[in-house]
Amino acid sequence: MTTKSKLIMFATVVVCVICIGMIGNEAYAQGSSSLDKDMASRQGISESLASGSKENNDDSRNPSRLQMGVGIGSCVVAFVVLKYL
Repeated sequence: MTTKSKLIMFATVVVCVICIGMIGNEAYAQGSSSLDKDMASRQGISESLASGSKENNDDSRNPSRLQMGVGIGSCVVAFVVLKYL
């Protein structure tokens, strides 16, 4: 590898890092709203999924068979693409 190709590769990496750095947004983790404060002040976990009760099991939130098939199929396709391209 010549010095010229090393400099071109270094410049390309620097440009890519700068472009990726410009995409990111600032995170405002300290920001709180009244909804967050209301949730923090609640007592108990009776309506939570952590309670372990089967009564609150909402089947509408579970993925359908088609969604599970698409998810598994996309993993297979990603493997094939990475393996053969």
